[in-house]
Amino acid sequence: MLDKSNCGITHNSGMHSLSKTTIVACALPPQDTADWSTALASLQLPHLRQWLQHAQLAGQQQWDASSLSPPHEHMRAQALGWPDTDGLLPWAAQAAQQHDPQTPAGQAWAWIHLCHWHVRNGQVMLMNAGPVSVEESNALLSAMAGYFLEDGIALHPWQPGVWLAQGEVFRQLPTAALDRVLGRHLEPWLVGAADAQHSPAVKLVRRLQNEMQMLLYQHPVNASRSMPLNSFWVSGSGALPMTTQSPPPLLLDSLTGPALAGDVAAWVQAWQALDAEHLSQRLALPDAQLVLCGDTLARCWQTSPPNWRSRLKRWMAPIQLTSVLSCN
Repeated sequence: MLDKSNCGITHNSGMHSLSKTTIVACALPPQDTADWSTALASLQLPHLRQWLQHAQLAGQQQWDASSLSPPHEHMRAQALGWPDTDGLLPWAAQAAQQHDPQTPAGQAWAWIHLCHWHVRNGQVMLMNAGPVSVEESNALLSAMAGYFLEDGIALHPWQPGVWLAQGEVFRQLPTAALDRVLGRHLEPWLVGAADAQHSPAVKLVRRLQNEMQMLLYQHPVNASRSMPLNSFWVSGSGALPMTTQSPPPLLLDSLTGPALAGDVAAWVQAWQALDAEHLSQRLALPDAQLVLCGDTLARCWQTSPPNWRSRLKRWMAPIQLTSVLSCN
């Protein structure tokens, strides 16, 4: 029987030791349809297939489709020894600390993503607005930073179209990962959507979103864009826990783009490249652990001792990739 509550991720005590855990985001098909089933059957993953013949399933975990954090984020948090609180996994605070080790401990941070809110049939969808140039990002940061600062939020450039935001408002503000919302109706994912009694933090962020939509509507940056940057999304909120840091697992996320776009052929191609370029080395590590994540599910595999029972079992019943990578 599988352990539904523990994927068997182990924690190494040494800060500088190499993590043996590899997490693959969107490794399982996002949908159980004929196209994705055909894709599974066509996958050529020789390194993964060979390793699985000497590995064992340590367990799996499942989340509701409405969870704010996708499975690969939950599994990363668990591997780091963080409290696994849905929507409060402080990736932005981690990035700020790594970027500048002098960042004061305990501060609350979040990501601010420039994006496009598209109205269709009376509903609003969050869309990827396409590449954002450094010049566009800097111009919008200059225009928006003052409004945020009035509410106690300091914006810092990070990547074009993505900023770090530091402010106490993010400490206990659950937010949905961008991967959860892209291409979907955003109403169920808005901050405070699950809480009818909106907190002051929720009201503040929603007000800022409304104000920035009005500011961005006629901003010169959008004059030459086919898809305007007309709003922002908040994710990765919270403060870093005061815990002993475990070696971070390696996250492989090259499958995310094709999976979210529903591009079956690109997903197959990306999986095969990942197997050749990364898993060939990662799975050769002693005591390697592999976490395969989907939209709601994470399956955890680990190297199995090479005893005669396991070899006989695999010889009689070889592992099938279609079952390992099925989304249910």
